Amino acid sequence: MDAALLLVAANEPCPAPQTMEHLAAAECLNLQSVVAVQNKLDLVSAAEAEAHYEQVKDFITGTSAASHGVIPVCAQLGHNLDAVCATLASLPPRPRQTDQPVRMHLIRSFDVNRPGSEPDVLSGGVVGGAISQGALSLDEEVEIRPGVFSRTASGDITCRPLRTCVQTLHSERTPLTTAFPGGLIGVGTRLDPHLTKDDRLKGQVLGAVGHLPPVYSELVIKPTLMPRVVASGASGGGEASEESGCKTEKTPRLKPMGKILVSVGASSCAATVTRKESDGRVRLSLEHPVCAAMGESIALSRQADDKWRLIGRGDIEGGVEVEPLPPLLDEDEVELLACLSADLSSSTPVLASTPPPAAPALPTAPAETVEEEEAVPDSAMMAVDREEGAGGGARRAASGATILAGSYRCRMHERKLPMVDEIVVAQVSRVDEGIGVYVSLLEYDGTTAFIPGDELSKVRKGRRGGEPRLDHARGKGRGVHGAEG
Repeated sequence: MDAALLLVAANEPCPAPQTMEHLAAAECLNLQSVVAVQNKLDLVSAAEAEAHYEQVKDFITGTSAASHGVIPVCAQLGHNLDAVCATLASLPPRPRQTDQPVRMHLIRSFDVNRPGSEPDVLSGGVVGGAISQGALSLDEEVEIRPGVFSRTASGDITCRPLRTCVQTLHSERTPLTTAFPGGLIGVGTRLDPHLTKDDRLKGQVLGAVGHLPPVYSELVIKPTLMPRVVASGASGGGEASEESGCKTEKTPRLKPMGKILVSVGASSCAATVTRKESDGRVRLSLEHPVCAAMGESIALSRQADDKWRLIGRGDIEGGVEVEPLPPLLDEDEVELLACLSADLSSSTPVLASTPPPAAPALPTAPAETVEEEEAVPDSAMMAVDREEGAGGGARRAASGATILAGSYRCRMHERKLPMVDEIVVAQVSRVDEGIGVYVSLLEYDGTTAFIPGDELSKVRKGRRGGEPRLDHARGKGRGVHGAEG
């Protein structure tokens, strides 16, 4: 942020708990341009307005807002708003690091496609946020970290960054060719909309490929706690301000095994204090991985009265990095899948050495209505190419894919993807926690498909918790999306 307005209502005592936290948040961000504005003067008398003005002035003394004073306004009637505009115009401009690799903090992600849209008119996922450095242009290849993350059976965190290309850029309704720091920007991508809907990428970082900060599962920070914070009702203590009656108390120290909330960029994550060093540094175990840079400041909050209350900030000095897996939808991976698909389609099937018996005649059905699959006996439906199976298996194993030994190809399907309500045989290749399941359609040359998590049926009794099950009981192919195209 370049600047902030600290709005205080003239008909309420100052400082209110939320006003204290907002000014403390600006101090944690080292925001120097803070302008205090006293509003709602039409609701109080002149004497009350003057007394409240002094309260606000005393409250901001010693903070970054003190240098600009207090501006009394009546926004409802438009009085003295020109003074606010003049003060904002006089603020020193903040230098833009446009020569650095682009970095953008995502605060929104969503799916813009309407339900029932045809596949040929679907648009990729859209993300929105603020660019902190660099410039973002159309057709630029970008990476999003941490991307899709999950936990292994041993509890270790894995993450797979997302790599995509910028399709559109918008500031409100204005289309852009290049976006710079300042304001919120909407970015249209080629990502699967399922990955971006419902703010699933909120808090992640978008940037130039190869220039994003590391991903951490644990952080080592140097905390700087505020002297006093808003008192919680459970504590039963606290000192009340004579003017506002807002109770404050001394900020409690961070204790081992204590739960706090850390805000890293646009990401808010629950964390547990695992260790306190003798030099004051604190080690935090994060609930989910975050993308952060060394020296970056993060906000620390604690829970009080069912609310998270700001208690200070911390400067990142280290942590445990998560080694990212190969990016999802990487260009090399797409080319590899295309090559494998071309190899499989060009292979010559080898039929069984013993010719199968002739198919029984169907005298009552017209010849043009008999489908090719029905005219071929079961024994001739399966064609096995042993050489292609061995070669394809080696290439897929090298790329990390999982296939069945022998690479059996089924010739009964001439389509690339199954039809709706068709029962298919699939092999689970990867499970992404909170996202869905990747499978290989064994009857369709091992085409990769994706089943969203919300399309999986509930776990049956007796199964282990968190173990997904494909919805074969309903006998429908709903929710299976082919990765091809």
